[in-house]
Amino acid sequence: MTWITPAKNREGTIAHHAGLADHFSGFYQQFWQLPQIPAITLELCRLRLAQLHNSDTEWQRVEVAVSPEQRNSLQQWPTVACFNQAEQACLAFTEVYAMDVQSISDELSDAVKLHYQDAGLVALIEALGVFDGMTRMSLMWQLPVERAASHLISHQRGWLMSNTSHAPESSQAAPRVSAPKTKTGNVIRDSALGLVPETLERYVAMSLSLWADGPLTPADLEIARLRNARKVNCVFCRSVRYDIAKADGLTEQKVEQIDDNFQSSHLSAREKLIIEYTDQYLNNPASIGDSLKTRFCAMFDEAERIHLSLAIVLFNCFSRCAVSLGGMPDELPVMEISVPT
Repeated sequence: MTWITPAKNREGTIAHHAGLADHFSGFYQQFWQLPQIPAITLELCRLRLAQLHNSDTEWQRVEVAVSPEQRNSLQQWPTVACFNQAEQACLAFTEVYAMDVQSISDELSDAVKLHYQDAGLVALIEALGVFDGMTRMSLMWQLPVERAASHLISHQRGWLMSNTSHAPESSQAAPRVSAPKTKTGNVIRDSALGLVPETLERYVAMSLSLWADGPLTPADLEIARLRNARKVNCVFCRSVRYDIAKADGLTEQKVEQIDDNFQSSHLSAREKLIIEYTDQYLNNPASIGDSLKTRFCAMFDEAERIHLSLAIVLFNCFSRCAVSLGGMPDELPVMEISVPT
C-alpha cells in the first residue's frame, strides 16, 4: 500500500480512476508496438531515465527484454560496443531531454532522424515524456520495488533536478520535423504529432476523457496545466486558455496568480495545493514530504488524486514535446481554444 491509494503498484494505483486507467493503458502500451522506432530502443531509453532519476522501481520494471550486457553497461553506453549507433543517438537525446528540454540541439535531433527519420524522432519524444512522467510519479507515489534491487542505479538525482528547475528562454529558427504532407483540417492531426498516428488517436481519446469525465473540474485542471507550461517554458502552452476552463470560472486574474508567489496570492487553498503538487512533480518528486501528502489526501479523494496526477503527466509530456520539436516563437498572444478532438 502507498500513501496515495491502498494499491501496491502502478496499475492498481491508476485503477482508482477507472476511465482514465483504460485510456492510459492503451496509450502506454501503444509505444511498444510502434513501427517508427524499435521497442528495445525505447526500453533502453526508459531504463536510462530510471537511472537518471534514481528510481529502483522503474529500473526493475520490465517492458521489453534487454540483454544482460546492455542492462549492465547502460551507464557506459557511449563507450561500450553492445550499443549500436541508433541506440546511442537515442540515449544521447534522452539524457539531454531528462536534464533540460530547452537544451536539446538540432544536432541531437538530426542524429536520431538519421536512423529513424522525422516520425521516429516524434515517437521518441512522446515516449520519453510518458516514461519520464511515470518515473516521476513512481517516485512521488513512493511505489515499492517489485523485484530485488540490483544497485545499478546512477546516483545523479541532484544533478538532474538542479538542471530542470528553471528552463532558460529559447528560440528555434525552424521546426526539427516536417508536419504530414496530407492535410485533414484538424490542427492536431496536421501537426508533427500526426506523423505517429498510432499514439495520436490514443492521446486524443485520453485527453478528451481527462477534461470531460471528472472528477476534477476543468478549472482545476487548467491551473495545473498552466503551472506546468510556465515551469517548462512552453510558449504555446502558456498562451493557450481552454474555453471549458474559462466557462468553469477560471479568470485571467486567477491565471496571473499562478506564479512563484502563489502561496501568498488570493487563490483558494485547493488551487494552491494543486500548484504545490504540480511543483513537487516538476522539481523533485522523490522528496515529497509528509505535510504535502497529508494535506493532499485530506483535500482530494482517491479518484481526484489519480486524475490530477495523470493530468500532470500528460500536460508535462506534451509541453516538453512541443519544446523538443523546436520552431517555437519567443512570444504568442493569449488565445482561447477548445480541447483538441
